[in-house]
Amino acid sequence: IGVLATPVVTTHVLQSPQDEILILATDGVWEFMSSQEAVDIVTSHLHNDEDDNKDASGGEAPSVGGAARACQALIEAAANKWHKEEGDYRDDITALVICLQQLWDSGDNSDKKTESPNVKRQKVEKAQGDTEKGE
Repeated sequence: IGVLATPVVTTHVLQSPQDEILILATDGVWEFMSSQEAVDIVTSHLHNDEDDNKDASGGEAPSVGGAARACQALIEAAANKWHKEEGDYRDDITALVICLQQLWDSGDNSDKKTESPNVKRQKVEKAQGDTEKGE
């Protein structure tokens, strides 16, 4: 029937900056497409936004719009492969493209403590109170 009760699980330790993207997709993407084909499709669409795809160092970084376009291109390529192989029938095709560089860049502040919303609100209220008191 095509459904396995036991999932195939693999582990990969992410490494910055070698790991640029993560593609999460249903079996409809992988049925007629290799991992390398998917990576090639996604990476070819990531850097299409000239104005908003510079990282902090001035280098190329995937943009949110580029990730959306890359994901759409991946889904369309998978659908085309299904149509070529199976005609009008196709499996579910769902995909997410995650730009890891943006995660690495946001991790630059990892040495700072993350405050809960309540702590932040209390600090704002205290600052407002100090301003009203003239401090």
